[in-house]
Amino acid sequence: MIAGKNNVGKTAFLEAIGLLFSGSHPNGIAYITNLRGLASETADTLQSELIFNSLFNTSSQEQDITVKAMIDSRQHCLTIRPSTVESTTIDLPSDQENALAFSKSQQYIALNLSYKPPEQDASVNTLRIQANKLTQTLKKTTSPSANLSFVSSQFRLNRRQKAEMLGEIELSGEKSSLIKDLQIIEPRLSQITTIVIGGMPILYGNIGLDKMIPIAAMGEGLNKLVSILLTLSAKCRDGILLVDEIENGFHHSVLQNIWRIIDSASRRFNTQAIV
Repeated sequence: MIAGKNNVGKTAFLEAIGLLFSGSHPNGIAYITNLRGLASETADTLQSELIFNSLFNTSSQEQDITVKAMIDSRQHCLTIRPSTVESTTIDLPSDQENALAFSKSQQYIALNLSYKPPEQDASVNTLRIQANKLTQTLKKTTSPSANLSFVSSQFRLNRRQKAEMLGEIELSGEKSSLIKDLQIIEPRLSQITTIVIGGMPILYGNIGLDKMIPIAAMGEGLNKLVSILLTLSAKCRDGILLVDEIENGFHHSVLQNIWRIIDSASRRFNTQAIV
């Protein structure tokens, strides 16, 4: 469990773990950019400042970012280094013209991602912003071999994801444990199932009323716990679960029980939960 005052770097610590497990693939930076809401329709140079600078301490790109971790007693290392990429556009003349080809160059701010696994050479890929899009130059991508999911403070599974994950839990015979865990928020919950309405799967729960009601109508706390537990059990078996701002949506009186539930579930599924 990671604890501390506001703006001391708790979220940045979780993001660093997420970046390391993305390895040399730039999708980790793209994911963090989306979480932070920094992508916007602006000039390439302004986007570079918003997105790339925010990754660096004090927004300065004078020093590289280095993330190191011991995984199964072996060191993995990710280095993120700012650079400049020059892109050249050449207009070729038509067959009827004898004019020389006209070319123009433009420089873009880029990030080089170098991931060094144990006892192997580093793989390096490049991420830059061009035409309001994150553009990747991929040679070879490598990353630690572990399932990892990041549950942000705004994270919620959509209805189809919930139905698919619940189906996986039912097939593995774990649904009764899920219901027991959810009863810490809603003690009346005795059943949870998927009902298809208008072609869309929706999770419904039985809380002793005349009819089952949608899980989505049972409050923010229950729905957050559903998303966390479904993600942990269906996507993070034998892997890592990162949860940012775990306390959001829960009354302070149930927080200790929430931590116990996540601890118990992570042990059942051999998951390292960092919250």
